[in-house]
Amino acid sequence: MKRNQNIISVPASGVAEMLSISERHVRKLNAQGLLPRPISLGRCVRWNVSELEQWHAAGAPSREQWEELHQRNTEHIGNTDA
Repeated sequence: MKRNQNIISVPASGVAEMLSISERHVRKLNAQGLLPRPISLGRCVRWNVSELEQWHAAGAPSREQWEELHQRNTEHIGNTDA
């Protein structure tokens, strides 16, 4: 995946460039819940670049699986008894 070190979030066109797919395919994957949840800044929809990289490195799981994984990791990090 290509990345500019100074960019923290990207629109669908940026996701498409990072994944080497079309913007239309990005929108389809998002509608199907196959990408990490984007953030909305007013009417602008953006994806966190760091999260996209982590999601890709994890094997590009579905949004549901990705959010479960994130929740487990957050709970594990917050648990100092482990």
